Amino acid sequence: MIGALFAALDFPAAPILLGYVLGPMVEENFRRALLLSRGNLLVFFQHPISASFMALCALLILAQLFFGLRAFLRDREAGARLTGG
Repeated sequence: MIGALFAALDFPAAPILLGYVLGPMVEENFRRALLLSRGNLLVFFQHPISASFMALCALLILAQLFFGLRAFLRDREAGARLTGG
């Protein structure tokens, strides 16, 4: 059922499968890191390698939001021009 929904919405299968396989491992290791640091989230920013990965993730998320918002505004503006408003 979910596969049919993803196929109808034209989702690529590879990232979904990768998330399904790697998701539990990432969650378990995230939980382990928080237990070792006694719940301190700053442990992910204390070392340069982990801080650069976190910064890269934040940059990628912000870029996706920016490009999505830009495409939305461009489409809305094109629709307004077509309707004459």
